[in-house]
Amino acid sequence: MAKKITKSQAALEFMVTYGWVILGVMIVIGALAYYGVFNTSKYINDECNFGNQLYCEDFRVTTDRIYITLRNNFGQEIVINNFLGNYNSQQLIFHDSFTNIGIPILPGETLSFGLEPDPRVTFPKNDKVNIKMTVSFNRNIANAPLHNVSGLIIATPQ
Repeated sequence: MAKKITKSQAALEFMVTYGWVILGVMIVIGALAYYGVFNTSKYINDECNFGNQLYCEDFRVTTDRIYITLRNNFGQEIVINNFLGNYNSQQLIFHDSFTNIGIPILPGETLSFGLEPDPRVTFPKNDKVNIKMTVSFNRNIANAPLHNVSGLIIATPQ
């Protein structure tokens, strides 16, 4: 009878020892996940893409604005009329703090915009944001139809 108790006690000690090891490993993995070691979004490069015809020369995102420089590669003079956006399923209308909306851009020229979203949105500092934008423009001739170019900005607000 004493031999059966010894075998069961050895089995229980074996399971308890490995149970503590597994618990310790789970705690370490939880701590690493809490501190963002497994967060892959910080490894994604910042990007601004509106295609080749309306090329994004430069961009910067702050907690309350988007600064963007666009190059007109259409081969014709265009007029930027409007910027619309989508961030976290929220529709945004952007107002230009440089008051350049409605000003023509000659072919090959660049124009800078400082866009402030409405409704008021605060982008989280030092965390990747994904902003889908639509730029409305028309050619600089009478009765020219309105065109849209969709783009994407992935950036870390400063």
